[in-house]
Amino acid sequence: MQLFESAAENTRTQSQLEVLVVAPRVTNISEWIGYANQNYQTWVEEGHQLSQGNLNRLNPINYHGYLTERKGGRILRDDSINSRVDNYPFWSFSPPPATFGILNYNFVSDPDFEKLVEAALELQNETCTSPAFGESSVITQALALTPQEHARIHNDLPSSSKNFPHLFFVHPIQARIEEPGSLVALAIGMASWDVALRDLLPVGVEGINAVIRNTCDQVYTYEISGTLRLHTQGPGLSTY
Repeated sequence: MQLFESAAENTRTQSQLEVLVVAPRVTNISEWIGYANQNYQTWVEEGHQLSQGNLNRLNPINYHGYLTERKGGRILRDDSINSRVDNYPFWSFSPPPATFGILNYNFVSDPDFEKLVEAALELQNETCTSPAFGESSVITQALALTPQEHARIHNDLPSSSKNFPHLFFVHPIQARIEEPGSLVALAIGMASWDVALRDLLPVGVEGINAVIRNTCDQVYTYEISGTLRLHTQGPGLSTY
């Protein structure tokens, strides 16, 4: 745990990620839940001690001893696990979660995130991204970050807002880098697009369209002016 917190915190700081998560690949649900039930409190408290030096930030509530999904802002048991072979529950976090409620959230229980994972697994060693929006993201709803902490991150950045467009990224973790078929977990992160697009314009210049295109024929168009807005185009994407 100490190695994860140190490495993950350094990664977040250097890349300006808001959250970094490791979700293990789980095929045996009962075996995983048995392990999680025995270890969740220990590692979360240890993570807070390593990163904060105390447990003041931790509100030790809302642990669910089963894989969960989210619907309409509610945390529910994930009844769709019988329809898939692989599951990816949220587990290791940087920063450590503010409550236990985000643990065991099955990332692929959301159809959009499931498509994102499928794309990442198809590409094997590539990173894939998907839009996530501020307070509507599963990360902040389930209190890995509290809403106040999320707002504070943006308050520390000039002209930023927690409601600016955000993204999730997914990257496969292989047991052996040289063997793409040895998947053991996913690295999942959340970041705000305005961090990457910051300082693009000279002083005194307002208004620019930033078009970001990937090799999957997905296009993200940003209007950078007084308000940062996101429009998406491409197969299976919505327009915001």
